[in-house]
Amino acid sequence: MIYTRIQFHKIAAFFYVLVFLLLFNLYYNINFQWFGVSLIVRVYLYVFSFYMIYIFSINNRSLVDSLRVPYIHKYGKKGELILQFENKIFPFFIIICVTVVYTFIDYIPEKSWPWNPVMKLISGRYSNVLIYSLFLYFIINVRRRPVLAILVFLIISFFYFAGDKMVYSHFPYGPGISVYRILKYATFFFVILYDFSEKTKDVIRTIGSSLLCALLLYAAIVSTYMGLYFLADKKYYLRRETGLALAKLGYPLALRDIERRMVLQKDSSFIDLVFAYGKYYNRIPELTDAEWNSLLFSGKAASADSVAEYFVIMNRQVSYDLMIGYIDERIKDRENVTEFPNLMNCAALSVKGHETEFMTRLDSSGKEMTLWGIQVLSKAGSPSAIPFLLRYIFDIDERVSKEAYAALRSITGLDPVRMFGFTENSPETLLVFKLYYQGSIAGISTAGVR
Repeated sequence: MIYTRIQFHKIAAFFYVLVFLLLFNLYYNINFQWFGVSLIVRVYLYVFSFYMIYIFSINNRSLVDSLRVPYIHKYGKKGELILQFENKIFPFFIIICVTVVYTFIDYIPEKSWPWNPVMKLISGRYSNVLIYSLFLYFIINVRRRPVLAILVFLIISFFYFAGDKMVYSHFPYGPGISVYRILKYATFFFVILYDFSEKTKDVIRTIGSSLLCALLLYAAIVSTYMGLYFLADKKYYLRRETGLALAKLGYPLALRDIERRMVLQKDSSFIDLVFAYGKYYNRIPELTDAEWNSLLFSGKAASADSVAEYFVIMNRQVSYDLMIGYIDERIKDRENVTEFPNLMNCAALSVKGHETEFMTRLDSSGKEMTLWGIQVLSKAGSPSAIPFLLRYIFDIDERVSKEAYAALRSITGLDPVRMFGFTENSPETLLVFKLYYQGSIAGISTAGVR
């Protein structure tokens, strides 16, 4: 390891700083909750990786040549191979090890540690530091001048970043993702193998070897997912994450089981993925009314909002009494229920046929319930709510009066403020909405009011 010791002395200060930052990040993540420190360490991890690749790559040919004879003398025929490994492979091995350590430290606050970082690493979390280091390694080894090398590195990195985002936006899941990942793995192996073989002319053979290595790595990842999935029957998080990861790669074998466990655990945190994968693979979740209600009302309003979106998509109506009771509970827990549009849209479906009862309830409710109820009536769009809303455009609470006007504007399609220059709570505005209401119940066209 003579070559490694010589090169390590050049990066020792950077390495010791990285060790200090990782230990500090470990202490901070155990005792505090703030992402800033992890972000600083992540940025420094990139700096350290790039600097190490630079040191191990720039002007090192003379050093390698001078050590070739001592390595062959010490290790025999394997000496050349060991020297090449230290020069070309070992830096990437260090980057991988440091990234693994950082990932485990970064996810310590998570409840599902250590399985959470394990799953992130298998899926390629933070792998970009390895990819960008590979770009830098490749550019330096074509012997570009430093200024030009930096420019080429930035251009390649930009196009990789943009292309990566574009691919994932067009192929977020399914076989396309698997093909893309295999190509990424093959590119990585090609650069390493091509350079490791001292740039022989046998490019076709190198491409074939790279594809074989990429396929083996891909098979290992998929096999790991499947193995963890079948071995983790009692570990909800691990079974859920491996099942979703397999679906993302084009293997939806676990979707039905995930749906069942989602209901049993009352966990709606990943319902968007379940529906996205279900739609893609034509396996839309088949849940009973009781199971849907269990998911909808199992947690806080933010969780219910994500479930409510699918109630609206499927035009599924939830019990009026259950919905109102749930909203009462959330308001008592001081949650701002007006921040969740999907939940209000779902409530608007529930209110239909119960408008009179609902408005009577709002008259005797507190301000937060009234504000929420006015927005629900707006989304329900029933003209029968107009007389109720007209009373509230004169409310002394400006929030209530503005919401009432917005609801009237939504239901009627009229905007007296913009059309005639009236104020929101003027008698003239009241008259415009009254005329609309009288015309609607009499079946008379309101075109003249407009």
